[in-house]
Amino acid sequence: MTDKTTPMYLGQDFVHFGEYGENGFVEDYTSTVRGERIANIAVVYKNPAGQTQYLG
Repeated sequence: MTDKTTPMYLGQDFVHFGEYGENGFVEDYTSTVRGERIANIAVVYKNPAGQTQYLG
């Protein structure tokens, strides 16, 4: 399987903002795709075992 998305973007900046509520944390991803800056804020929720349960 080949990764066809990698050539589309140049690098990726990542910021971990910290804990969010009792069972989550917040991250920010920024990249450049075809010359345009894009960003995504992810809220990651963990299950009682500390594993990722879902993204919000």
